[in-house]
Amino acid sequence: MAVESRTSDEQNAAYARAGDSVTVLTTLNAVSGSLDADQKLEIKRNYEHLELEIANDDLGSNNVSSWAALISAAKTKESA
Repeated sequence: MAVESRTSDEQNAAYARAGDSVTVLTTLNAVSGSLDADQKLEIKRNYEHLELEIANDDLGSNNVSSWAALISAAKTKESA
């Protein structure tokens, strides 16, 4: 079954929601020391959200080029 492409407005809304995940990851990546269990769940949920949006490859002209480095840093922080 084919998935319908998102409209430009839907792409922009998805990108804005992903921006919330970027903010969470940036904040948690900056935490000094190890994360607690709740923070690890939160960091994982948010990098998985960004990975899903990248995999969808459906954000139009919105720039996601910085997400790969942010996801990588989040995974490192999660496993520390």
